Amino acid sequence: MVKLKIMTYNVLHGFHEVQAPFTLQTQRLEATKQLVVDENPDILALTEAAYGGPNPFGIRMNYAEIFGFPYSYFAPRPPHEWGNCILSKFPIVADTI
Repeated sequence: MVKLKIMTYNVLHGFHEVQAPFTLQTQRLEATKQLVVDENPDILALTEAAYGGPNPFGIRMNYAEIFGFPYSYFAPRPPHEWGNCILSKFPIVADTI
């Protein structure tokens, strides 16, 4: 039997203010990073992971690097700058039908 620890977290607009100029909320980001370290999940799912991919604002959040996961997948929600992101300690394999 394999045990996995899975954690979900709503990062509310990618740790940025919701209004322009979309300032990064570093204190909130650092507190979340510490929480993830403390919980040590195998898989981390981020909701409202804004700026995880191309966007018109030129802001880029590399969530895999920020949280120290070797594997990630960002699912954008065009035309918005946000989406969802899955981070994993294990390879993410797409299953096609």
